[in-house]
Amino acid sequence: MRLLALMLVLFVSGCGESYVAPHAVVRVEFGSDVEMETASHEIQAKLAELDFELAPESQGWSEDMLDELPPDQRWRTTHTISFWRHSGALFREDFRGDLTSYANPEFAPLNPEGEAITEAHFPFLEITFSQLRPGGFSANGNRLFADLLSFLRQKNYEIVVVSEPPPSDEREHFRVALTNILATCAWWFAAWAVGMTILGGLTDWGLRVAPVSTRVRRVVVVCIGVLLVTPLPVPTMFLTFMLPNVIVALLGGPPVYMDLAGEYGAMLPAAFVASGCLSVIAALLLVRVDPH
Repeated sequence: MRLLALMLVLFVSGCGESYVAPHAVVRVEFGSDVEMETASHEIQAKLAELDFELAPESQGWSEDMLDELPPDQRWRTTHTISFWRHSGALFREDFRGDLTSYANPEFAPLNPEGEAITEAHFPFLEITFSQLRPGGFSANGNRLFADLLSFLRQKNYEIVVVSEPPPSDEREHFRVALTNILATCAWWFAAWAVGMTILGGLTDWGLRVAPVSTRVRRVVVVCIGVLLVTPLPVPTMFLTFMLPNVIVALLGGPPVYMDLAGEYGAMLPAAFVASGCLSVIAALLLVRVDPH
């Protein structure tokens, strides 16, 4: 029966809903490569002023790795600056974008029909701005995009808005976000239940051998649940795994905790609080009084 319940929780945890991140595209055209390079630095400074972090798309790539890419993809990788900004909102609303320079039509970007852009005036910069949320841009996303456009117009750049931000749909945003939060909570609880069954059960079994009171056994089980079992989200390139805190501590240590705190903010201590509450309940219900 317990196995069936666990399988049900795992099934529910996989019921999250995917979505396509909305994006807007702006093209900024120039009369020369020098003008484009100067403008690129000015736009990067503006993005930093708007609290975006920036890094070259090719960061971490070796020359050998770049040489294996097709010529057009290599060009985009080596001539793109990525920028992003995390949001502390309950429903994550992170921003991400790319600033890519195109000096000539040889490696021009593709239009929605999959054909190379021919109507653009080269050289130009292409700015792709995305908000990682369902239901279109938020009010904050529209404000940031408007601030960026205002800056470009103040500089008297020749700009072409290729695609506007999609209209906001707050009902769709709430529906998808709530579905994914519930699925994440189910997955977190499943990971906690498995860890507590193994580590908590082994701890209680070991303490039964020692001459300790039921109260001490319960306190130790609670400590095990909080310090060792608490599942933490560990992102990888494609998936995010819920791993017990003991594994995170052994494999990563303080640097990983700092990265997780920056990525998830207040959600991280909330995981330990929730684990503590569940551990207290588990200790009271499952650690039985020794009849002897």
